[in-house]
Amino acid sequence: MNQPLPEQPMNDENDGINLGQVIEFVGAEWKRLAAGAAVGLVLGGAGWSVLSGYKAEQILVNDGAVSFITWRGLQQNLPLLAAQLLEQKKVKPADEAQYRVMTSGQWWAKSVVPTFSISKADTKDLASVSKNLQDEASTILNLVVTTKGASKEDALAHITTATQFIKQGSAYLSIKNLVQGWDYQILNTEASLAKKITDTEVDLRYLRQRATNLESMRQRFPQNVTVTSQQVVDLKDSSAKYMPISTQLVAVNADINAANESLERMRNEIAQTKVMAEFVAQAKPVVDQSADGLAVVDQLLEISKSIRASLAANDINGNQQLNNIDANLVGVRTNFQRSLDTDLIPQVSRSGPMQPLAGGLVGGFVVTLLYALSRRAYAVYRNKGA
Repeated sequence: MNQPLPEQPMNDENDGINLGQVIEFVGAEWKRLAAGAAVGLVLGGAGWSVLSGYKAEQILVNDGAVSFITWRGLQQNLPLLAAQLLEQKKVKPADEAQYRVMTSGQWWAKSVVPTFSISKADTKDLASVSKNLQDEASTILNLVVTTKGASKEDALAHITTATQFIKQGSAYLSIKNLVQGWDYQILNTEASLAKKITDTEVDLRYLRQRATNLESMRQRFPQNVTVTSQQVVDLKDSSAKYMPISTQLVAVNADINAANESLERMRNEIAQTKVMAEFVAQAKPVVDQSADGLAVVDQLLEISKSIRASLAANDINGNQQLNNIDANLVGVRTNFQRSLDTDLIPQVSRSGPMQPLAGGLVGGFVVTLLYALSRRAYAVYRNKGA
């Protein structure tokens, strides 16, 4: 027997969404959607006017003051120096905000960008060229510094603070390393020279004794004095004792003169070390008190001038040591005052309002759309329940 086919359920016209429903929904909610988009537009504009801020950019031209390796070290040490100055309360209240920003290593990586003479894209082609050109690739032409501020004046003040800190802080770290190096050199030099002087004096005593013995032998053996030609003799050679006595005398006296000259040089070096020790003893407190490297250089030069005035006019050793110290100090000052400087005034800009306005418009529309859809879905649910 034929069994009746099961009845197919009829599609509910409310299941799914068709174009008519979309048009109906937009027609019913367009005012609400437009209002939401308008509110978002207003909020986007308000957020831009309040939160966008200003950006200042300054270029520090590098004329050999900072190398690639030096800059890597400064990137690590300058944030630590900024944090130290804040902790010690050595920062002006107006500069504290920028100094807090500069304590972050990320800020230095993003906001102080070195420009190299050869770009990274070009370095791929340097594998087969000369080493001089490869070294040129690591030459820093300038540093592009960027700061932000709520107003144009704030941005300009922050860029001034940042560029001054880069110059002064870099000079300070260089001076601090110089003074520490001199301090270590004093300790090592004094001990090393004391040993060398003692050893040379012992050798000199034996050389003089040898010369006395040779003079005695020359008187005992006069026939061994005259030589037809002068020869170069190494007294440490075992065969030297068979050379003519006059030749041996010339050689031993030459060694005595060399030992005396060496002793005089080492004693002069000790005298120079004493002058350096006096300078370092006065320089340490100055370095510990201030982190303005350029100002510290001026103070250290005054210390050098004061020590020079206390030296005798014919103290060549002391004056030579102070000349070396002055040359190093002036070199640091020149590097970070002249060779790392700004050529142009900082540029201040502000991001345009288009992006925040577009974001506010879209955001307001989407939020209103979700709200309208949730209301429509709730209404359908209630109708079905009824």
